[in-house]
Amino acid sequence: MTLVATDDHLINSVVDVLFKGTDFLIDQHSSRVRTRVNARGESIYGETGVERDVYVLRGSVEQGMSGGALTDELGEVFGMVFASGFEDQATAYALTVDEVRSAIDAAGNADTRVGNGSCELR
Repeated sequence: MTLVATDDHLINSVVDVLFKGTDFLIDQHSSRVRTRVNARGESIYGETGVERDVYVLRGSVEQGMSGGALTDELGEVFGMVFASGFEDQATAYALTVDEVRSAIDAAGNADTRVGNGSCELR
């Protein structure tokens, strides 16, 4: 897969979310990109004031799909799914590839394991 620089050409486009299904095979789910926003909220660990460059998707995302690649019709990766809407089950969120790339760059060549903390629904 190729990481492609983020821009706004995906707005109103149909995209695919690729994720590991319950049978451990790659599964696919289609969504539509509503918009791109700079979202401010809370991290999964309860840290406030976290800002993320995200796509807002029209389509449901279920537990286990987080981390799935957001791809176009050519299979190029434009982002990574990370959340679903609480009030609107037909809304999901994906980090842009620019946001994901900054996390990859921040990790550098790290090879030390770190804990992932608790993962509980907030």
